[in-house]
Amino acid sequence: MAYGGNTTINEKIISFINTSFQTITTNSWLFSLALAGIFILWRLQKKLAKLLLVVSLISFIVTYLVGQARLYSFLQIYTILILIIIISTVALVNSINKSYLWILLLLALFPIIQNPFFSKAPYIWSKNPVAPKLFGEIINRECSDAKLESLVYYNIVDAGVERYTPIKVSEKFKYFERTNVPDKAYPEQKTYLDRIINNSEATYVVIGLNWGRQKSINLENNHEVESKIPEQVQKKYKVISAGYSYYPVETDLNQFQLALLKKR
Repeated sequence: MAYGGNTTINEKIISFINTSFQTITTNSWLFSLALAGIFILWRLQKKLAKLLLVVSLISFIVTYLVGQARLYSFLQIYTILILIIIISTVALVNSINKSYLWILLLLALFPIIQNPFFSKAPYIWSKNPVAPKLFGEIINRECSDAKLESLVYYNIVDAGVERYTPIKVSEKFKYFERTNVPDKAYPEQKTYLDRIINNSEATYVVIGLNWGRQKSINLENNHEVESKIPEQVQKKYKVISAGYSYYPVETDLNQFQLALLKKR
């Protein structure tokens, strides 16, 4: 519902088929190795092969029935595929000459490089701190005791700022999911958040400037940053910093740009 809105059963099925095809073709050789592993286990340990096959199918259907091929959704499927490859390799080694063990183990371990975390985690390679860490450091510098202050996320569930500062977040305010869920779905949620902003109940506010595949902006340009922030918020809070954050396994096209605001 959050990603696709109101869709019919037929639309969900078509979306699932398209998503499945995209996922399998993108990772075709990994699926091919896992399928070969199932065939090997079918000959050597049929019960185990059936179990892994059922687990794989159920996991795939549950994961992709939402109709989107997200990289982070693939991680649990990836884990199952690697498990099948390693188990079938060990079973094959036990049934033949063990002198080929090192070759087969290399074959089993090689797919690990397909893990999206290895090649698509910009925060690992970037020297610049991610926005949550940057914001946390700013709050710690500005506050003599951050535990006495509070922070609210305006349009995203959680940017993780509280990992870097002891500031009150969930223990002080409710969470607000407004990136995928429209305000009209839960009007009381918007009313509560508006009250917090209008009464300046939070010391700090974190706002998502853009996310997903939205076009990024120049964070050095204050006018561009402020153009992404509702006037209602700017009346009570001023921008003190802006920065990048990332999905753990998405590309640079799927970055978060965030702003930190402080009560006027």
